[in-house]
Amino acid sequence: LEKTIRRARRAQQNLAVISLDLDRFKEVNEILGQFCGDQLLILLAERLSHILDDPSSLARPGGDEFSLILKNIEDSDTLPTFIKSVEDALKNPFVVAEIPVTVQASIGAALYPQHGETADILLKNTELAMYNAKETKRGHAIYDAEMGHGSPRQLLLASKLSEAITNEKIDVVYQPKINARNGEINGAEALARWHDSELGRITPDEFIPIAEQTGSIRELTYQILKKAMRQAEQWHQNGNPLSISVNLSAQVLNDAQLLDNVRAILASTSIPGNSLTLEVTETTMMVNAERSLVVLSKLAALDVKISIDDFGTGYSSLAYLKRLPATEIKIDKSFVLDMIDNTSDATIVQATINLAHNLGLKVVAEGVSSLEIRSELNRLGCDYLQGFHISKALTTDKFQEFIHSWSQPLDIK
Repeated sequence: LEKTIRRARRAQQNLAVISLDLDRFKEVNEILGQFCGDQLLILLAERLSHILDDPSSLARPGGDEFSLILKNIEDSDTLPTFIKSVEDALKNPFVVAEIPVTVQASIGAALYPQHGETADILLKNTELAMYNAKETKRGHAIYDAEMGHGSPRQLLLASKLSEAITNEKIDVVYQPKINARNGEINGAEALARWHDSELGRITPDEFIPIAEQTGSIRELTYQILKKAMRQAEQWHQNGNPLSISVNLSAQVLNDAQLLDNVRAILASTSIPGNSLTLEVTETTMMVNAERSLVVLSKLAALDVKISIDDFGTGYSSLAYLKRLPATEIKIDKSFVLDMIDNTSDATIVQATINLAHNLGLKVVAEGVSSLEIRSELNRLGCDYLQGFHISKALTTDKFQEFIHSWSQPLDIK
């Protein structure tokens, strides 16, 4: 890079350095094995080299990170166009061991000489932009001076999160789900919340990715599962036999201890296994479809219900869905929120409900934000509803108040 910068300096030319870091690549290695992970990196390098005029401008500094040099760019407006070409190169799945693997990446970029005149500074600022893209989930980012303030917070949060999990300081809140037909409370989704004494409230969008990156998502998930099942048991003992839903990430779904841990947690309570629903996204399942099918089948054998979360955003086929031991499909809120004003979203929601019912599955719609949306979902035959129109996520005490105060007139036709 130093030589390239010197040549650009002599020729008075601009150049850009781009860092690309694969998101959740660790899961590919864990699920498919390191050999398949290496094959994926080779295939990715081949695709990236095809969009570069000079293949020598592509390097792999290590792990799942790639660096690209874009030489003699005319101006900063050229950079977003090139970044889009990188993103387009990742759109189609990579076939590894006859399994299609979809890849997403966080991309950061910095310009010479605007963002640095030496290789060290340019690379550092490119990395900062890449981490900014990962944190904000924007997919890509071009460096600006404000980004340098974000990295220390990441390190601090990672340290504090580990301590909070160890000391069981992560709280669990519950968002109610109701029967679409009669308005009765059917259950709740358990969600993690974190309030640090120094930093205040940290949103799940910020701390869950850190938990996944550090591997602490496993311990966090099992803590949430234990607390949620104890709470469900309390509801049952109080005469409210509500079900509880807990999300599983890809790391947890493929954890060798998952079945034993779920079995032990169920055994520690007095309520039946079918009071627990484990929610797994399409994307999570399709990382290793066949292995996911085996694990989910074993979980279902414990009488646990399986929910396909964020349905419509992944790549599962109808043939695969038919084989899954699922009991319900959860329509992603991105389709529900605008279904009144967006005919395409409304069509997707209706088609999903019809598909699920034809497969013998129940349907949960999340993101129900108004009575109008609720009425339309009821008309379309949706089974269960969840969203701010019904209630936000509640603490244990507030949820108990909600149970006693909720009164929904049966006025929806």
